[in-house]
Amino acid sequence: MADSDSVGARPAAVPSDLDFYKAKADATLRQVEALKSYLESDEAVSFDVTDLQVRFDFVDQMQVDFDKSQTAVERLDLQELYSDARSKFANIFLAAKSQISRELGKQRRFSVVNSTALPHVGGDSRPAARATRLPEFKLPWFSGAYIDWPDFYAMYNTIVGNNDDLSNVEKFQHLRSCLDGTALDTIRSLEPTEANYEKAIELLVSRFDNKLLHFQAHIRSICGISGVEQGSATSLRRLSDQMNSHLRALNTMTTTQEIMDGLLIYMVASKLDRHTREKWEEGLPANKLLKWKDMAAFLEKRCRMLENIGKRYGNPDT
Repeated sequence: MADSDSVGARPAAVPSDLDFYKAKADATLRQVEALKSYLESDEAVSFDVTDLQVRFDFVDQMQVDFDKSQTAVERLDLQELYSDARSKFANIFLAAKSQISRELGKQRRFSVVNSTALPHVGGDSRPAARATRLPEFKLPWFSGAYIDWPDFYAMYNTIVGNNDDLSNVEKFQHLRSCLDGTALDTIRSLEPTEANYEKAIELLVSRFDNKLLHFQAHIRSICGISGVEQGSATSLRRLSDQMNSHLRALNTMTTTQEIMDGLLIYMVASKLDRHTREKWEEGLPANKLLKWKDMAAFLEKRCRMLENIGKRYGNPDT
């Protein structure tokens, strides 16, 4: 006879695919947070160029791992498309990568100064010619998140786009090397030629340089910022840093009044039923920020239409 304890026993629950990929994304986020904290510690002072380069490549791999896991999460749960997971990771990832880049730049400048100050063997005191035409640190990847486009495009133009020493073919190769996901798909069909480089830039700008979508991405991220854990200075600091980061970005795009209008519009739009939300989205301009009066006018028009339909068919709640 079976033991009473084993009667009715159920096997341990197997995590769903959604739970699995969420856990992977969270684990990667914790990894990059730990790396950022380590870079800010006293131990990081002793890093040389090799140490920094290894960590630079490692943080890139973490970005790839997170993107794969988060994409899987979003496919399994469409509501995750509106979460702040990507913006939270991006803020920490970019901070860590920027810190490594700055340190690499300092050490390489120091190395160049020292090497050019020393005479060469044989009495030739001419400085060694630089072997590369671009800084050695890598461009950050852009995978298609609208919130990341302005910073990426500005950095790309500074390092590659405005570099007159590079041909358009070389620029095209550098451009392709730092694109991923939907961004790479946008120009994947173009051959890397002189003429196609300008076409690639035009396609990317047309696809991602959208003021309204950039604005909405920041508003969505602000509304999705996690609450502060009780008594946690780290959590409170994260809230403050994220808010200030988004507000600085928004202030470069528009006025304080339009930011407030955008917040109100986002809050109201999130409470609309599916069909009303679709009608609202259909009427949005491609590259213009709306005011609250635009939403108010839409709501009034929609209310009148639904009320008229309800009276006509005897159902006031239609």
